[in-house]
Amino acid sequence: MIFSDDNRLPHKPVMLDEVISFIKPGKGDIIVDGTIGAGGHSCEILKMIGPDGLLIGIDKDAEILKIAGKYLSKISDFYKLYQADYVDLDYILDKLEISKVQGILLDLGVSSLQLDSLERGFSFSKEGPLDMRMDRTKGITAEDLLKRLSEKEMADIFWRYGEEGRSRRIAKAIIQERRRGTEIKTTTHLAKIVEKALYTPGKYQKKRIQKHLTIVK
Repeated sequence: MIFSDDNRLPHKPVMLDEVISFIKPGKGDIIVDGTIGAGGHSCEILKMIGPDGLLIGIDKDAEILKIAGKYLSKISDFYKLYQADYVDLDYILDKLEISKVQGILLDLGVSSLQLDSLERGFSFSKEGPLDMRMDRTKGITAEDLLKRLSEKEMADIFWRYGEEGRSRRIAKAIIQERRRGTEIKTTTHLAKIVEKALYTPGKYQKKRIQKHLTIVK
């Protein structure tokens, strides 16, 4: 994982000021950051709630929780971090015997730190293993899914979660590669299969896939 060695956060949220002005953390407040990431929002919140407040940080990614803890600890000790899904919030609050909070933040999506970590496999811009798990201690990797799923199952996933109108064409290309006995183990390999499946000379498909790949650089 790549991050700064000094006291500066490795990533400053784009809309930090807007989020803080909306939540309005006050002295003594209990605030939940359900997708804490590297702590960009929470560091500012922790400063504002003071010693009588409590910040509760939740994230599925154990590696990024360590980064958040490093920066939060430089501000105060009035926080608790949990490796969990934000859907587990009720359980966490019950465990802490907290019945009411003053604010909940959910910054949904993949962080730039996760995209920049090639071993996580979230980005197609550079070669990395096809992992794509938020929590690398459990679950199935993208590589394993590509080995196991049927053509229809893959097409359904691309359509449902990726909103890809040509999901069947992509799934068919992956199955053809699999039948050739070729293991699909890296992000760049998968990207090439997708590009080849969508590219028609003289049409827009190649531009579109290149656009998608550029977004995550």
